[in-house]
Amino acid sequence: MLWAGSLETQQAHSTAKLIFEEKALSPQKTLAAALHLQLEEGWHSYWSNPGDAGTAPRFEWSLPSGFSVEGPVFTTPQRIETSQMVGFGYSGEAFYRFEIKNSLTEIKAPVKIALKAEWLVCEKICVPAQYRFEVELPVAQSLEPSTDAPLFARFQTLIPEKNSDFNVEVEEASDTLQVKVKAGFPFEVLDLFPNSEWGVDQAKPTIQSSSSRSSMITLKKRNFTETPPQPGLMVYRKMGEGSVPTSVEINLNPPPERPGFFNAFLFAFLGGLLLNLMPCVFPVLSIKVFSVLEQAGKGKSWVRHSSLVYAAGILVSFSVLGGLLAALRSWGEAVGWGFQLQNPYLLVVLIFLFLSLGASFLGAIDLSWLQVGAGQSLANQAGWTGEFFSGVLCVIVASPCSAPFMGAALGYAISQPLPILMTVFLALGVGLSFPYLMLATFPSAARVLPRPGQWMEVVKEIMAFPLFATVIWLLWVLGQSTTPFSIVGVLTCALVSAAGLWAYHLKKKKQWVKRLGILLCWAGFLTSLAVVKAQLEAPVAQDTSAAHGISWEPFSELKAQEASRGGRPVFVDFTASWCVTCQVNEEVTFTSHEIKEFIREKNILMMKADWTKADPEITKALKAYDRIGVPYYVIYEAGSEKGRGIGEILTPKIFKHAFLKE
Repeated sequence: MLWAGSLETQQAHSTAKLIFEEKALSPQKTLAAALHLQLEEGWHSYWSNPGDAGTAPRFEWSLPSGFSVEGPVFTTPQRIETSQMVGFGYSGEAFYRFEIKNSLTEIKAPVKIALKAEWLVCEKICVPAQYRFEVELPVAQSLEPSTDAPLFARFQTLIPEKNSDFNVEVEEASDTLQVKVKAGFPFEVLDLFPNSEWGVDQAKPTIQSSSSRSSMITLKKRNFTETPPQPGLMVYRKMGEGSVPTSVEINLNPPPERPGFFNAFLFAFLGGLLLNLMPCVFPVLSIKVFSVLEQAGKGKSWVRHSSLVYAAGILVSFSVLGGLLAALRSWGEAVGWGFQLQNPYLLVVLIFLFLSLGASFLGAIDLSWLQVGAGQSLANQAGWTGEFFSGVLCVIVASPCSAPFMGAALGYAISQPLPILMTVFLALGVGLSFPYLMLATFPSAARVLPRPGQWMEVVKEIMAFPLFATVIWLLWVLGQSTTPFSIVGVLTCALVSAAGLWAYHLKKKKQWVKRLGILLCWAGFLTSLAVVKAQLEAPVAQDTSAAHGISWEPFSELKAQEASRGGRPVFVDFTASWCVTCQVNEEVTFTSHEIKEFIREKNILMMKADWTKADPEITKALKAYDRIGVPYYVIYEAGSEKGRGIGEILTPKIFKHAFLKE
């Protein structure tokens, strides 16, 4: 397919070309575009802050209904010094990137768009240029990279990171502004490009490294009056890795208040303790409740040791989870709390596991090696394995939830060195396992429980139903993560595995029947993974959606800021399908007729940051509020482009108060 239209011009010592990353556009898909300037030797163009002289480029798009554009996104500039003036811009090449989005479910004909661009090209003299690019975009259902796609890949490495692992502290003196930057890894600051509204001198700042993990950047004040919200750009390089310079946006706004180590430790413990009351933990607790009931007739030693093994499973799992989270983030992966349930393959494993456990509780199959001490003696090693496994399973299912106190504690921990991070994670594990640690300390408390008897079989069968309810929830999460067809596909595969289990447990079975049963079990399970893999490639619409009778838009920080600047308040719901607490909060709050009327009266823009599937932009946005998990709720007040977090719990009263607060 060919692009039809006027895409290139030569003027003002530059060649300007409007380019696209893909050969065509597609319904509900984002198309990357860019204005690429090739500059004659010795000439330069400008960044968003041109410096002491010059002008930033200006862009005006003409788009049909249903289309919107975000940008420009500027690449890292160069420091250009001429005479006594300092400018920020680009020599040789300049690349101004945009994202063209559409909310259309069907596009029947090629789409005409236009871009009016104005830019300035300077050497000893400056020459302005402007041009109106007009293009007719073809439409295709399957997209292919254009011949200019390598340019997008090359310049992508020069686009600054939105957020980072840096902590920034700002101190003002009479004539200087001191920016202290800290990180959890060795780094070297190379330069700092201030925003045009910072009110500081454009000359290169003084950079002093107090340690390999801390630097002081000193800028001369010019007309600095208050802390500007707009970020500047810091260029740095990680030390000892041979890495190339990297740029990151840096904001002078004071960072959110952190709880400190002692408070973080206390908050983590309380958050872990409260996790026992969160709905996501209930299904796993059904397994442990049955174990505790069965322990009532056993000795103190059994009660003590089984509780300690269960707690050990929780603590070891939290240690592994904390270490894995720290390792992934140190490797540059954008992950956060509950990241394991963003993996659809793990969802399939849990679905089959809970189905098996539920069937075992009903007596349909024998999984005594997995059950938590069901009818087994103290000397039976399978009992200890079951207790430990139960603790591990509790962490896997519970960790996506974020109880009160947890958000601040984990946000603090993830930015700290590994020993502090692991200490906070262990405090969370101690809190979750605290009731069982108390039972281990005071095993006599088990005497108040009723004695085991025939009624235990009925209790065990009842406990199967919370496990089946968990399967329904996990299937729904899987459908949200992939496509609804995954639910049908996985259930069909589970049916095949169930037939295999039935064949395996037939009385007076022959050896070949037993082997056939095992084969069917594995075939069903492995086929379900293949079904999910196929569905992961299916497109998922990102259009405006409605839930609880409220229209929601996908989260975009730029769109939220634009709406807020225009006088419209914004509410952002950081949520995920696998977060049960999120669903409870939303059900409690947004089913209220009073809240729906309030949203309409205030004309609140409702945005959903759906973290069901891993999304680095949402992870970075959460980190900006010192959070690494969901739920979390943010509002942008009318007239202010800065978001304000309002916590992890949401009720109609909290929602209204957040917008009515003076």
